[in-house]
Amino acid sequence: MIVIDDEKINDDDLKNLNEEITSYDFPWFYHKSKVFDGDGFIQFTHLFFEHTKNSNFFRLIEPILNKLPIKKLVKAKVNLQVKNNSFQITPFHTDFPEPELNRYLTTSIVYLNTNNGKTVFENQQEIDSVKGRIVTFPCHLKHAATTHTDTDIRIVLNLNYYTQAWHTWKNVL
Repeated sequence: MIVIDDEKINDDDLKNLNEEITSYDFPWFYHKSKVFDGDGFIQFTHLFFEHTKNSNFFRLIEPILNKLPIKKLVKAKVNLQVKNNSFQITPFHTDFPEPELNRYLTTSIVYLNTNNGKTVFENQQEIDSVKGRIVTFPCHLKHAATTHTDTDIRIVLNLNYYTQAWHTWKNVL
């Protein structure tokens, strides 16, 4: 149910993406919470896609998208967290609160840098943040991020998509 792949993304794709998103010209947007208002975890995000292209930088993630079994992209964003003084776990959540969406969507998290942060699932499985690693799982699985303490930043690309043709779902939703 949870698939980890360390081979799918090549170094050139990561290098190009990382150079652009860590440049002075890339627009990051501040959020005072990560999962819900008042959760105490800040992050910066950039929304590439939410039902339509939202960013002039969408081209940066296309090489990664092309390597995944995406039939219909629903959302694509990068999350950036800054170094924390202690190791903490954020609240468990699903990326979409609507159960009818969670049943059919797939989530992939692409780690854009290596750090001691993790993705944790309710079954206690922990995935280390390793540059180029992709973890893929059904969207209905509750997961959480942790803070990190060893690098200045932690960046992940978060993708939500359908792996089957949209027309097979339109009558369900």
